[in-house]
Amino acid sequence: MRLTRRRSEPLKRLLERNNPFKKFKNSNCSNILKIIIFHNIDLYNLKLNYLSLES
Repeated sequence: MRLTRRRSEPLKRLLERNNPFKKFKNSNCSNILKIIIFHNIDLYNLKLNYLSLES
């Protein structure tokens, strides 16, 4: 599976569009995984922001 990113597409929507957990749409497993993934993206963005502020 290749992630192709449209130019102005936010990362969250990109992940939703290419979501490998779509099969488990209604399960808690999918929700937990989504939370973990999006939480990590947010942490990563925070880190980037922090680093850019530092320099």
